Amino acid sequence: MRVLLFFLYVAVSILTAYLNEKLFFWTQLTFTLLFVIYIIFYRKTSIDKEPTTISLWFIIVFFSMSYALFLTLPNYKSEFIGNYKTFYNLDLIYLFIICLFYPITEELIFRSFWLKFLNEKMSVTKSVIISAIGFSLAHFYSDIALIYPFISGLFLGWLYLKFKNIYLCIIFHIIYNSSVILINSMIETTNIINWKNYLMFISFIIICVVMIVLYFKQKTIINPNSENL
Repeated sequence: MRVLLFFLYVAVSILTAYLNEKLFFWTQLTFTLLFVIYIIFYRKTSIDKEPTTISLWFIIVFFSMSYALFLTLPNYKSEFIGNYKTFYNLDLIYLFIICLFYPITEELIFRSFWLKFLNEKMSVTKSVIISAIGFSLAHFYSDIALIYPFISGLFLGWLYLKFKNIYLCIIFHIIYNSSVILINSMIETTNIINWKNYLMFISFIIICVVMIVLYFKQKTIINPNSENL
């Protein structure tokens, strides 16, 4: 059931994103409702929310902002100015969809629904890679290279399995999407792009430090037969 729903979700997401953005939104909404119904009627799937420290939440927020900065700046093309999503060309509804609805939907489906299922069947490494590939394919018709959602999918999968808390992934995703829009908005109204190299270097250092800190944080093993995270 989960495998069928997941592949149906990815295939329909790619098709509807290609055809029409509004159709894509209603597709995401439909699958979100299906996911909620699945949880209600099949209690085997639950929302993981292991307790975490306040410091971990701050680390995730800080990391997601640095990650957004590191990926957005080098990919910004001045010839496409005005085409990027900013606070100036998006209304409140689209801001809500991009900054809240999509992150929550994708994390519930890809991490809490699909990755959790994969991890029960195979090793941590294989399950994270497969879920990241699906996450990347679901962004096939977005305006970013597929390697970026793939890398994000690897990190979010690792984060979910390590700390067993889906809300960490949701917050990371929300902050990341919001930060990308904020950075695009600042590029169009300030001279932040002139500081690109310095900002990328600083954000890279922050990313490396945070990854080390997260790695040595307490470990959580969801699958007893899987290797340690």
